[in-house]
Amino acid sequence: MEDFDLISQVHERIFSYLNSHDHPPAALLLSPAAFHWLREIYVEEYRILGSSPLSEKDWTLRVNETRIAIRIDEMLDDYDVRLI
Repeated sequence: MEDFDLISQVHERIFSYLNSHDHPPAALLLSPAAFHWLREIYVEEYRILGSSPLSEKDWTLRVNETRIAIRIDEMLDDYDVRLI
């Protein structure tokens, strides 16, 4: 089985959405487990680098100059990344 890179998957989906729709998605939908993984990755990034694109104040992800809301969807598979 190939390794799953959540951060790459999220960024690929967001940039694909931007290219297709000419505007950012309203929200990033993740399973509870994927949300937990994303949060842990960015907590570690903040610890190491002193900054992170994840805002825990309003649960948004900063991609370039865009803020995208992060929402949990309990019906999603742990490896599924959806945008709305």
